[in-house]
Amino acid sequence: MSAGQYRYRIRIEAPTRTVNPDGQTVTVWPSEHDAPFLALWANYFISSGDQGEHHKQQQTQVNAIFRVRSTPAARSVTPGMRVRFRGQIYEIATAEDIDGRNREVVIQTTGTRAA
Repeated sequence: MSAGQYRYRIRIEAPTRTVNPDGQTVTVWPSEHDAPFLALWANYFISSGDQGEHHKQQQTQVNAIFRVRSTPAARSVTPGMRVRFRGQIYEIATAEDIDGRNREVVIQTTGTRAA
């Protein structure tokens, strides 16, 4: 894929786990102002979506795919991380080099958006 195809800037975020004063383990995600685990140029498209209602708000469940140039850092992305793109959060389901040639990593995600 040519460099011009990667036109969207995405942030890959990784959680940190800390112990709160009550001794419970808490998962903390970075805010949009914190440094991301990775910032990558990507190709983006929606593979499917469903509409529903949650707390009286129309929401759309979105399955999105991000394609990024394969680098050692991009190949370190794993499920359990998330993508922040255009103010939305997408949970990473898979991230893999699908053709085994180390040219591109495909990141499959799910997220919700207000409809």
